[in-house]
Amino acid sequence: QASADGAAREALELRLDSDENLVRILTVHKSKGLEFPFVFLPFAWQGRKPKAEPPLLHHIGPDSLSGLSPHWQAVLELGERADERAAAQVVHEAETESVRRLYVALTRAEQRCYLLWGPARTIGETPLGRLLAAFDDSTGAPEPAATPRTVVDDPFALAGAIERWRDAAPGEVDIVDCDAPTPTQAAAAVVPSTAPERLPQARDFDVEIGRPWIRTSFSAIVARASGQQVADAGPVAGETEPQPDRDQHVDALGAGPGDGFPERAPVPASAPAQLELRFDEDGSDDEVRADAVLADRGDSGRLGLRAGDEAHERDIRAGFPAGARAGACLHAILEHADFQAPLDRDLVAGQMQRAGFGEFDAGAVAGWLDAVIDTPLIAPDGRRVVLRGLRAPAVVREMDFHLSARGIDERELFEAVAAEYPLDARAPRSAWDGLLRGFVDMVFERNGRWYVLDWKSNRLGDDAAAYTEGAIDAAMSAHAYSLQACLYLLVLHRLLRQRLPGYDWDRHVGGAFWVFLRGVRAPARGQRRTPGVHASKPSRALIERLDRLFQGALDRAHDRAGR
Repeated sequence: QASADGAAREALELRLDSDENLVRILTVHKSKGLEFPFVFLPFAWQGRKPKAEPPLLHHIGPDSLSGLSPHWQAVLELGERADERAAAQVVHEAETESVRRLYVALTRAEQRCYLLWGPARTIGETPLGRLLAAFDDSTGAPEPAATPRTVVDDPFALAGAIERWRDAAPGEVDIVDCDAPTPTQAAAAVVPSTAPERLPQARDFDVEIGRPWIRTSFSAIVARASGQQVADAGPVAGETEPQPDRDQHVDALGAGPGDGFPERAPVPASAPAQLELRFDEDGSDDEVRADAVLADRGDSGRLGLRAGDEAHERDIRAGFPAGARAGACLHAILEHADFQAPLDRDLVAGQMQRAGFGEFDAGAVAGWLDAVIDTPLIAPDGRRVVLRGLRAPAVVREMDFHLSARGIDERELFEAVAAEYPLDARAPRSAWDGLLRGFVDMVFERNGRWYVLDWKSNRLGDDAAAYTEGAIDAAMSAHAYSLQACLYLLVLHRLLRQRLPGYDWDRHVGGAFWVFLRGVRAPARGQRRTPGVHASKPSRALIERLDRLFQGALDRAHDRAGR
């Protein structure tokens, strides 16, 4: 019932014909204006001394302790040291407010009000303690305040104050000693028990406690495979939201805190996109398109910039900082880019300013990234895919996903991918239940085929020679990017299997592009790979094996039997 929405929760409530016979537990504030036949105040003995710490909020008026004014007015003092008169006024206002709350509580009862009271350590700080201390011993009338500690430190003084309160209201106040045994209790204590003494025995606990669900990420899995201690997000309910991975853990030149720039907060990721599919009525493959329901990005004017000359682009690619902040900046620019027009210089400059790179030439960065967008990406099947011209409905940026897992073994995960793509790391044995969460930089559809794309801002060297096919393959292996690509394609596989009628892995999935932004160059005639880009498409057998690994141990047993 607690998790149901408002309407459903109200429908599930069990109601009596009348609430008159129910016990209701309310705060003093909630009880204002209400009355009940019997009221219990079990915590009237609790209290604490009000504190006056800067900044001080108090009131000045005709009889205030902090100053005199013909009219009451609120004052907020922001000084580091509290003014003594202002501090006294703050304490006085807190104490008088607590007395008003006590008055509200005492006057809710129609017939009888019960208070639990005793010589607790903090009893003098309660409003009732201060009121009891005000009863004069001789007249029985409340006076403006003896020291409350007199009542607290002396139990006899406490008892005398309560008795004077009772005497001041004959027939209205009664005192019951809770420590005195009732006649029934006293009689029972006299008769010894004849039953043999039986020591309590603990019951056997033979219930298997299941593993709590955790939420982890690709970065955490790779860190564990590297021998690092990683704390996952803990139980799924109430964990901290992870952020998209921005190459923060990799950089051949060691950028990061030592990149020569002051540390700034990372650029916040925009709201994750949702994927919605549309199909023509005939369901033909070539007419499949994706609609990206995206959050409001805030569109700026387009300036129609063109890429600069090759030498200038080479300079900015090597000279632009590396590290997590730089990666977040480049990702943010590409996340908001309109692929049907040159990059907006205002967009580029704004993102660079937010990330702390305002001193760099926004035009040079725009030219660099425009050149990347214009570069044909050679897919695993040889097709040339160009991002320029992609319509917004065919693109989803920062697609958030959760892959459920039951008893998954990370070593089997690595071994499955390593059968087709080399991986330097080897994960330890593990068994966890929960969710693998991540963000796919881009999912897009081109000519009836679906692709995933991940932008990599890693700096492998100072020029194009550092981004050879061998260097790109080494980076993919060293940082387990091939595993990341397989996981993202598994996400796409599951999504299309659920949403796309007649879905077939071989026909509808084009593969994954891992685009190393600093090394992208236009492919020469006859080249089978785009320089600076790693393109891959796992076999159907590998994707189905990964799918079974995430489904649980029983399916893995089936997987072993079939090999």
